[in-house]
Amino acid sequence: MQNTLYCTKAEQELFHALSEDRKEGWEIHEEVLQYTDTDEKRAIRLSLLHLHTPGLLDLQGNIRSAKSGEELQKALQDTDLSVITEGDLYELFFA
Repeated sequence: MQNTLYCTKAEQELFHALSEDRKEGWEIHEEVLQYTDTDEKRAIRLSLLHLHTPGLLDLQGNIRSAKSGEELQKALQDTDLSVITEGDLYELFFA
């Protein structure tokens, strides 16, 4: 059974560089949708963010106060994600 993976051209190049056993079972399609994030969309996603792992509440505050993608990236890089629960991981992927 093939799993479908939608990738940009740059992501496809990275995927094709993987070993054959890593690529096995994947069917690659080009990602053609264009998404533009806005402050309003980000605010809505962050208002729905509900974290439960101790220590991630500080991260949540830093994410909400981030004024740019660079500040958001810095907040994530400065956070120990090794203790995160699966549920909170999904929450972060959505945000």
